[in-house]
Amino acid sequence: GAYGSSEITHTDLGSQPYWTLDLGSVQNIETINIWNRTDCCSNRLTNFHVFVSDLPFTGTSVNDSQNQQGVLNLYTAGTAGTTTGLSLTRTGRYVRVQLSNTAVTGENVLSLAEVQVFGN
Repeated sequence: GAYGSSEITHTDLGSQPYWTLDLGSVQNIETINIWNRTDCCSNRLTNFHVFVSDLPFTGTSVNDSQNQQGVLNLYTAGTAGTTTGLSLTRTGRYVRVQLSNTAVTGENVLSLAEVQVFGN
């Protein structure tokens, strides 16, 4: 989880930045683990949504994903710990991790060390 070791993703500064995963086909999903960075700046994974969908996301804002039919929204308030585990039982092909607008300026950076998706 250290930025200097090229072990994390890091978006540009933006409004509601996100990271999206395409599993290649619809899968049964039971657990999603989100790993935060461990060197500093853990607040770059604060107040975030994890969206899961069988179909591609049609927009880029939190509101777009919340209003898209068939999208599961899992919200985590506050700063994530080293690992945040989310349990669910549903199908999905696309997984998106996205920040809400919580910074004073309305912009922030999203950093992730790892995202694990498990199913059966």
